[in-house]
Amino acid sequence: MPPDPPARVTYDSIQPWLTEIPLKTARPGIQPEEGELYYRLLAFVRDADPVEIQKAADRFLKERHEKSKSKNRPLKDFPVFVDLYQHPEDYQGRPVTMRGHVQRAVVSKAGKNEDGVEQLCELWLFTDDSQTNPTVVMSTKLPPGFPVGEQTTDQVSVTGYVYRLYTYEARDTGRFAPLLMASSIQWTPAAKRESGGVGWGLLILGTAAMLFVSLIIASIFHENWMNQREQERRSLNGELKDPAQVMEQLQEPEKSRDKG
Repeated sequence: MPPDPPARVTYDSIQPWLTEIPLKTARPGIQPEEGELYYRLLAFVRDADPVEIQKAADRFLKERHEKSKSKNRPLKDFPVFVDLYQHPEDYQGRPVTMRGHVQRAVVSKAGKNEDGVEQLCELWLFTDDSQTNPTVVMSTKLPPGFPVGEQTTDQVSVTGYVYRLYTYEARDTGRFAPLLMASSIQWTPAAKRESGGVGWGLLILGTAAMLFVSLIIASIFHENWMNQREQERRSLNGELKDPAQVMEQLQEPEKSRDKG
């Protein structure tokens, strides 16, 4: 008998594929028995429409926001990581978007699989609300120029499906991190952010320069106007005669007639 076909999934949920996957395991990493499904999910997010997955993630975010104690806070401030960590059973198989910085990026060759996955990209993402708790992100590709290694990379946004909680060792203690199968990884390099800042800086400097020039021109016009008024005042004062002198000139014809 041929194997049963995979259960049908939608952009809103891949839960039908995860019915046999426990939410947590005591053993760290991906288990051998998960291999087939693991690569199937990576191939699914690789080939799926990232726009549709993003729409589904937005719908799920609104759903969680309306049910939470934080529903009075703006949607953009909803603590996705905190809600996921507190209610992982509600998130398994659902799409989410997380934003933050990456402290570790590893690229390795994929193991043998039937889904055409050739490369594995692993990111350790930290969001503002996760503090020192990471989200492990798996994808088949990184943005061009994305830094690889143990270093901090800011301005990273990831959208994908929560697979399960990933067990990892931290200071001899087992801890859990959400494992996200990413369909898209968005990153703004520092050079672009700085160039954008320079653009705004130039705009501000240009505006200030225009205002300065305008003030100088206005000052020049005002000074010219004052000089013109002063010249007119002096000219007018030159034409006006002393009142006593005017009266004396008016009386001169009378004096001439008396002498005659």
